[in-house]
Amino acid sequence: MEANQEIGQILGEGAVLSGPYAAALTLDNKVKSFIHLFGVTDVDTTLFDRYPVTHIAAEAGNWKEAVKQYPQLEGLMPITTLWIRDFAVGIYYVSQVFENPQANAYRKSGYETALDLMARQQMDSARVVMEDVYRRHPYQKSGGMMLANIWQQTDRAGQVFGLLTSLADKYPTDFNLQMQTGRYVQAAAIARKDNRLLSIAQKYYLQSTLANRFKADVANRTYMQMMQQTGGR
Repeated sequence: MEANQEIGQILGEGAVLSGPYAAALTLDNKVKSFIHLFGVTDVDTTLFDRYPVTHIAAEAGNWKEAVKQYPQLEGLMPITTLWIRDFAVGIYYVSQVFENPQANAYRKSGYETALDLMARQQMDSARVVMEDVYRRHPYQKSGGMMLANIWQQTDRAGQVFGLLTSLADKYPTDFNLQMQTGRYVQAAAIARKDNRLLSIAQKYYLQSTLANRFKADVANRTYMQMMQQTGGR
């Protein structure tokens, strides 16, 4: 449900999502899907030229197969990563990779525009765009994380703590979000030698283990490594 909400908010109007996770990620939003499984014996090299696919959703194994079958995809980075059960599913923007006119005409969302501005190091412009997006979609996880990143690199680093903790509190079952918030708060606690902040960081690490008990060792190891590497107490 959370992944469906996220996809509906970060992709623009007219987006068509393909890949093995396309159907699952478009059940409860207005994004269209085109189901395609990679790894088939007979590869249709013209498939994405004939169908207006703008994005592909795939975890690491399927993406590796996709690149093998469609070399044009080589080097693309995901615009975000969503967790579906225990799989990290990357969302890749492929609108301009193939020769489908309808896909080529796709207009990027505000989230995607801000991501492009960040890639070009136009951080102030990215901030303006993303602040507007997040104001309209305050439950957007990918957008919130991007805005936190932008604020850290501009003159609004003091607002990052409130943004991340607010976002983490909205999604207590998101392992990755709890972990990232815990790491940020822990780093701040160590830098300031603030035990109160450290206890808050521990709360988010604990919440990450409740969100995914099979990765409790990851949370514990991350916390301990940060303490050891920085000499934190």
